[in-house]
Amino acid sequence: MKIPFLRGLTGRMLLLIGSAVLAGLTLMTVVVTHRVTQAARADALALARQRAEALGGAARARLDGAMTTARTLAHACKALLEKAPQRGTADAMLRQALTDNPELMGVWSVWEPNAFDGRDAEFVNKPGHDATGRYVPNWNRATGAIALEANRDYAVAGAGDYYLLPKSTKRECVIEPYVYKVGGREVLMTSLVVPVHDAAGAVIGVVGVDIALAALGGELGSIKVGDRGYAALISNGGLYVAHPRMERAGK
Repeated sequence: MKIPFLRGLTGRMLLLIGSAVLAGLTLMTVVVTHRVTQAARADALALARQRAEALGGAARARLDGAMTTARTLAHACKALLEKAPQRGTADAMLRQALTDNPELMGVWSVWEPNAFDGRDAEFVNKPGHDATGRYVPNWNRATGAIALEANRDYAVAGAGDYYLLPKSTKRECVIEPYVYKVGGREVLMTSLVVPVHDAAGAVIGVVGVDIALAALGGELGSIKVGDRGYAALISNGGLYVAHPRMERAGK
């Protein structure tokens, strides 16, 4: 069946014009939709970037605070060495620092043989010490209550990077996420460590603080960006420090 008004030249012209208008409208719709989509994507990226910068600033402030605690304790221990080094006094400082900073999981120190007070032989296997007698206390709240134990594996490459790395580089370090057994259980953590130097510049000890990554992961898990966005903290080495799915932490 033929449509009457499409017969003849006029009808064909109307058909051509209508087709052109329809094509134009379709093209305009595609262009407008593309531009709106691009604008929405740009707005979403800008929002995500602003949110990331804010969260990054908050994470940096937290880590800076932890590093400041480690620096303060390192300076205090060095000052103690220059006067009258007492392990009981140093223990009290470390324990108090942990008490005053509930966001920390542990506060600790490791010293070279006889570098703290020259009395390692007197402290063999005493509380907070191992068979070497070196001053290696680890004050932690892994079980909830603050407890003292000796640091372990500090002379083992890899497992002891929390001590060996600042010792070899002679610089402050933020240790890549690692698993460490403390309080009878394995904890995924990061450590912020500060070396202590003698007058000749050699490293004679290290002071550090630990942050349990489960706590950071829990905090980040409550953060939403848009409808489906989430926040994660990534280390310098490309490992997840914290992620809403904690099984990804350390990977």
